[in-house]
Amino acid sequence: MMGLAAIGAAIGIGILGGKFLEGAARQPDLIPLLRTQFFIVMGLVDAIR
Repeated sequence: MMGLAAIGAAIGIGILGGKFLEGAARQPDLIPLLRTQFFIVMGLVDAIR
């Protein structure tokens, strides 16, 4: 059961990372803000599993 939770968290973090890169490519001047939000949400996703 824990394996499924780990797989779900890994998929979520992968999608999150992809969206971060898309946003950074579109708006390079917002990278500091996006990076902060990325790490906050990544920590929440990892903590919930």
